[in-house]
Amino acid sequence: MLDQLLSSHLRDLHLDDIQQSDDTILVSLTAVSPTAACPVCHHSSHHVQSRYQRILADVACLGLTVHLCLHVRRFFCSNPACTCKIFCERLPDLTLPGARCTSRLSEL
Repeated sequence: MLDQLLSSHLRDLHLDDIQQSDDTILVSLTAVSPTAACPVCHHSSHHVQSRYQRILADVACLGLTVHLCLHVRRFFCSNPACTCKIFCERLPDLTLPGARCTSRLSEL
């Protein structure tokens, strides 16, 4: 059931872990898409430069605060003519670039 509830927002993400404390649920997710498109030239790349964590606030569930811990990647742009050499993968179904909360929390 949890998989169905979250599936529309977790496309290209793997659910790693869910932890609950007294007042918070922490959902750990890893991006799994084999490629990412450069935001400048839209050229697809599979060359990972590095990885990092990103924490997003999400809509509360059962009165508990929900945070998403995203493990995402930076890619090298494969297009030699592009001005963008390194870019972060985008998760448009989940959040906007640089945002600290999910799109559905922003809409509320």
